[in-house]
Amino acid sequence: MSTSKVGHAMGQEHELPHWFGTVHKKLKSPQYMIVLLSVFALALVNFVPIKQIIPMVNTCTLLWYIVTNFCALKLNKERRFITPIISIVGIVACVGFLFALPVWSIAGAIGVLALCIGIRGLCIRIVQKSVADTCGNWSVSGLELAQGDIISVTAQYAGEAVSSPVTTVVAAAPVQTKPPVISMPVTDADTTVSGKAPKGSNIIFRVNGVAQQSVTANGGNWTVSGLTLKQGDSITVTAQSAGESVSTEVTENITPAPFKTADITISHAVTAASTTVSGTAPSGASVVLSVNKKSEPEVIATDGKWTVSGLSLSKGDSISVTAKYGDEQSNTAAVTTVAPAPVQTAEASVSGIITATDTTVSGKAPSGSSVVLKVNNKIKSVITATDGKMISAAVTTEVAPAPVQTAPPGISGIIKAGDKTISGTAPSNASIVLSINGAAKPAVEATGGNWMVSGLTLNQGDSISVTAQSASESLSSPAITQVQ
Repeated sequence: MSTSKVGHAMGQEHELPHWFGTVHKKLKSPQYMIVLLSVFALALVNFVPIKQIIPMVNTCTLLWYIVTNFCALKLNKERRFITPIISIVGIVACVGFLFALPVWSIAGAIGVLALCIGIRGLCIRIVQKSVADTCGNWSVSGLELAQGDIISVTAQYAGEAVSSPVTTVVAAAPVQTKPPVISMPVTDADTTVSGKAPKGSNIIFRVNGVAQQSVTANGGNWTVSGLTLKQGDSITVTAQSAGESVSTEVTENITPAPFKTADITISHAVTAASTTVSGTAPSGASVVLSVNKKSEPEVIATDGKWTVSGLSLSKGDSISVTAKYGDEQSNTAAVTTVAPAPVQTAEASVSGIITATDTTVSGKAPSGSSVVLKVNNKIKSVITATDGKMISAAVTTEVAPAPVQTAPPGISGIIKAGDKTISGTAPSNASIVLSINGAAKPAVEATGGNWMVSGLTLNQGDSISVTAQSASESLSSPAITQVQ
């Protein structure tokens, strides 16, 4: 009776034919399993010697208990009744008892189990079974089907008769379209991608998994245009001909576009007076400038421009520039020769003294040179020197008069060693700066025509100097005295 409950559970789990898992509607017992075990037990008792049965039964029982304890170890904490130590002790004890049984009984029990496992595997291959889920769906996987095979499906609830079978015939597998071909590597500068595919097939082009366009392979060729691609993007292409399944995907990653030698330039003429050389290159490219084949430290092009500074160049030096972008190395992209430093024009001279009443300024400069006259840093005239003389240029604005000088301050009394304060007179609100032996003290303001500087440390012989400066006036001449 106890073994029948195990068979009943195995039937419900489809480890045995499912009808072994049914129970009698009135008696609520697995009648089919009980009948099978009863017939099997009666056959053993009547046709096999008891003394040979007992060791086999003991071996199978011990194996059964080993499996039971092992299954108990796999239960989670909430479902386990006792500590896992009991299950471990049970397994060890059962293995120990096996050594007390005859070897032939152990070999026979293992042989019977192997036979049962083989029969079970054969049944699974012949009759595939599945349980429908709560939505009424079922599936059987791991099948090996061929065209023309007949599929038969039945269903059965526990305690009910098997349904009538539903049959179908395995059809021929659809032909898969040959995968397309991408004609060449695709870079981030490309706006068009093309390739080959079976004639008339439908081409789906995706970028980073998102479908972009669907085109038809006309004459075995396909083209997708109007693309905006970035380095690192992944493109996939599939093809499908009429009546066939979709081809496998063809995938390619977008690589940086190779730059041309013309993309590297030197922006200006380089002379012996130059300390900086600059030019253009693709943003992010590593630029290396060489002087007479001696490389300077590399720089990175930013916003399409590069600059190498701190150079010491001589007439005739050979300048070459190469650039590296990603894994690509350019050939020598730009070459130039250092030109002589330009000759500096001799300085122009101004004739005579210019006063506030003058309206004309003249002087000398190299014949033919362009002379620029500025007043207060503003250009007044641009003329050409003729025969070494500058043509007179009319000045339309007057020179501002010189600022008024602040009246010098006065120092009151005789200053003696040990005095802490020095005072005097000066124009009201003038800024007074007192210096001792040339070291200036913080400025003070003359209030009401008087000023005072305190907190001093004076020694005999110290030199005292005082200046004053009113707003919008120039600094006064200093008042000087000596500590007595």
